[in-house]
Amino acid sequence: MGSKQVSKSRNGGFSKLKTVESSASSTTSSSKLYQEASVDSHSSPTSSSVRSKPQLPPKPLQSKENVTVTVRFRPLSPREIRKGEEIAWYADGETIVRNENNQSIAYAYDRVFGPTTTTRNVYDVAAQHVVNGAMAGVNGTIFAYGVTSSGKTHTMHGNQRSPGIIPLAVKDAFSIIQETPRREFLLRVSYFEIYNEVVNDLLNPAGQNLRIREDEQGTYIEGIKEEVVLSPAHALSLIAAGEEHRHIGSTSFNLLSSRSHTMFTLTIESSPLGDNNEGGAVHLSQLNLIDLAGSESSKAETSGLRRKEGSYINKSLLTLGTVISKLTDRRASHVPYRDSKLTRLLESSLSGHGRVSLICTVTPASSNSEETHNTLKFAHRAKHIEIQAAQNKIIDEKSLIKKYQYEIRQLKEELEQLKQGIKPVSQLKDISGDDIDIVLLKQKLEEEEDAKAALLSRIQRLTKLILVSNKTPQTSRFSYRADPRRRHSFGEEELAYLPHKRRDLTDDENLELYVSREGTPEIIDDAFIEEKKTRKHGLLNWLKIKVHI
Repeated sequence: MGSKQVSKSRNGGFSKLKTVESSASSTTSSSKLYQEASVDSHSSPTSSSVRSKPQLPPKPLQSKENVTVTVRFRPLSPREIRKGEEIAWYADGETIVRNENNQSIAYAYDRVFGPTTTTRNVYDVAAQHVVNGAMAGVNGTIFAYGVTSSGKTHTMHGNQRSPGIIPLAVKDAFSIIQETPRREFLLRVSYFEIYNEVVNDLLNPAGQNLRIREDEQGTYIEGIKEEVVLSPAHALSLIAAGEEHRHIGSTSFNLLSSRSHTMFTLTIESSPLGDNNEGGAVHLSQLNLIDLAGSESSKAETSGLRRKEGSYINKSLLTLGTVISKLTDRRASHVPYRDSKLTRLLESSLSGHGRVSLICTVTPASSNSEETHNTLKFAHRAKHIEIQAAQNKIIDEKSLIKKYQYEIRQLKEELEQLKQGIKPVSQLKDISGDDIDIVLLKQKLEEEEDAKAALLSRIQRLTKLILVSNKTPQTSRFSYRADPRRRHSFGEEELAYLPHKRRDLTDDENLELYVSREGTPEIIDDAFIEEKKTRKHGLLNWLKIKVHI
């Protein structure tokens, strides 16, 4: 741990910070500093010191900027506490991580979150500006990086008491639609995993081993299923369905380890509100929310399938590290995006026009000191990547929202023509006689009424897919500035897919002890434990099914 840091250079080196004298607040004892907050509320403001500080300043929609890099500490796990683990790394204020045993080793980031920081705080600082940008037409990517059991999935998905970045971002997207009455939106989602270098569609079990393709607009997955979503509950229900097919497994470091990288993509289209907006530009963007599998330590006792999975995970993460190093080296002539499926899919995010936020999750425990240090060095390199945040506008009929708007206009014209040429069938009820022309006329009118009803039904279905605010349009345009007053109140059904407790702090020794919602301990028999240890699918459902109501 006494390794020396060198001055920042073009090849992505690390700057050594001078030792900063700690304030009284930063010299809090380790036992107090690493206690987990008892409540991680998602529906009300918090008194956290991070929450009381200003957020990262909003950035313009077209500017050069660096990747936003934040570090989040998780608390010591029950197993680490029982083993008497000591604190090796800690948050020194809100922007610095320092080594407990060598105070001269320190790294500075955009923000550092201590173990008592809520996920809501993390979202406000590290993710909300990316989500706001995506809703305004700027591509965005948010991903969590760290070793296994460091809290990545807890940060990205969360639990029912503390929803993660993904549900908060989904909720925020629909809130922004309500705050933007002068535009109409169309949202669609996809969800896939990269398992052992194979791309699998989590929304379509038949979509296995999908191919990555490229066109003039960038990289895409051929045959991936996309679904138009109408509400936060609708989008989150698709995530829940996808989680049933995600690969998980047990390792010596994490009983419920993610064995694949997952990417939930929200594609956002918006155009000016109104029937006569065919000449208006459409904003088109993608918001990628990525939960990376954890890198595997050489200390992990794995064999067979788990060792194979770990090898693929480490190789893809090593390639990601190499790509980031090359991007910070101005002398680099080649960036090896194609060396892994993960980096190939991240190419447009890391080198294109968009906004990127990297959340590195770490453990303070001394047993993982080396792994935490590697994560911190990775985060420090990523800070120096420059990207261009630019608004995406398209003016062609390839846009899905344009296609739907055009079809709605055509259907309305057909409907109007039918209305003008039809006499209501009710006016012919009194006509009697055996005249064949009258019978045929009645039949024709009934068919036209049916056609009219079908047109109206199609118009209503298409109109429902295009989301608009129910607020009165104002003269002011949509503000890109994050609204600090925006709150997320979730319905019970929206978070039903999430576990009731943190899974990253679960270990073998206390697995059998669960606490019911009333606080009563419940014991699970050994046979059930062994059955669930061998499962490799249904990551979040695994925890949900054993909660006692």
